[in-house]
Amino acid sequence: MEDKESEVKVYKTTNYGAFKKMLGNRDVKSVAKIVRSVQTVGQVIDPIIVNENDEVINGQNRIEAFKQLGLPIYYIRQKGLNINHCRYLNIGQTNWGTEDYIASYAAEGNESYQRLASLLNTYRKSFSIDGVVAMANPTTIAEGGPSALYAIKPGRYELSEEEYEQAVRRLDAAEKLGYVELCKRRKFAARIFWSCVAYIYLDPDVHPDQVILKLTDCETAIPSCNKVSEQLSFIDDALNRGARSNSKVFLYADFQKRLYMEDIYAK
Repeated sequence: MEDKESEVKVYKTTNYGAFKKMLGNRDVKSVAKIVRSVQTVGQVIDPIIVNENDEVINGQNRIEAFKQLGLPIYYIRQKGLNINHCRYLNIGQTNWGTEDYIASYAAEGNESYQRLASLLNTYRKSFSIDGVVAMANPTTIAEGGPSALYAIKPGRYELSEEEYEQAVRRLDAAEKLGYVELCKRRKFAARIFWSCVAYIYLDPDVHPDQVILKLTDCETAIPSCNKVSEQLSFIDDALNRGARSNSKVFLYADFQKRLYMEDIYAK
């Protein structure tokens, strides 16, 4: 196969201030690993990518690392690139995490992502991202997988103002009632467990404070389940154990059709 010379032009500069952060791009993370790598093996020419306005599409961390080392920046300028190219260049890689995508869409003015970012900012120390999303979007967490989580990176996530306010109430209550510590001590699968907790708050016939007391009493027996219906089946049993038949509370576990456990209750 005959090699052909590329028409792509690679530029070189030490004018670090010429490069701009694109609105919606993530903040620069720690560049210590890049610095150590360059100090060990030297600089490898791996051009960063910018658009016609010198907004960085890929390579922000390298710019900061090379700036600290006083090394030149090699870059390619390509017209028409925007924040979507920036995001999709990083999907499937470890460069961007879920929180980076949330912050990016929020910075663009997407209100659903701004609400989710606000929840994470308030509750991130107590809950995992999976936990926050499960509590915010319980009806989208189905047996087949965390659909709300899957929607975040491509920009399809939705959280209304009403859902946001409900999420705040659920997350506040879960913290106060001790669900957080219960989850941490038992190392439950966060998405499944918090989906169940959120569902409890959705059921008008259930008093969450009574639920946590009963769950705490049988904490060591609570299983770590792979399905919402399995987890709720145990919570059902904990709620109704010893209760009279006319005072039992049943948690219908299907977040899509509400029918998973119908055959059990029909008996």
